[in-house]
Amino acid sequence: MGGKLWLDLLNSQLVWNGEPVDHLAQAESFRHWVEVLGLEAPQDWDGERRELVALRQIISSAFDDVAQGRVPAPAVIDAINQPLARLSVTPRLHGDGAGIHLHHDRTINGRRLAVLFAESFAQSLTEGEPARLKHCENPRCSMVFHDFGRNNRRRWCSTTICGNRDKVARYRQRKNTQD
Repeated sequence: MGGKLWLDLLNSQLVWNGEPVDHLAQAESFRHWVEVLGLEAPQDWDGERRELVALRQIISSAFDDVAQGRVPAPAVIDAINQPLARLSVTPRLHGDGAGIHLHHDRTINGRRLAVLFAESFAQSLTEGEPARLKHCENPRCSMVFHDFGRNNRRRWCSTTICGNRDKVARYRQRKNTQD
């Protein structure tokens, strides 16, 4: 949905048409959200959901710090590292008729979803530019995004929703001023 798993996690709690929506709040909406993201269904739905709710709060705090050019607090970094500790990556050589290839076998011990979201966020932190992490400029919207545009001038979570609303509001304001 948002291009990166961690963005989908942060944006799982939003305000839509003035109403708060939390895709992680109830078991049914959580199951649907996991399905829409195309993730493997967990065995411990409730445990995974509770862990993601906590991780969402931590990543949100880290997002705000990084977007403002600050390094997140050590406790926040430690909290992101907790699910990452369940990920093991083992490099292995494989040979076939085309040559030798290096593969990285990944094993997740325990709950899987928080590991995937924490890893996505950690990769973005270390590979991205903090100035590209933004909140939608629509004051009625709570969405966040990563601006992948060449000129880093994106203002809204979606040009078709919040961007269009802004353009319509500015048009109406100009029209009222002219009358």
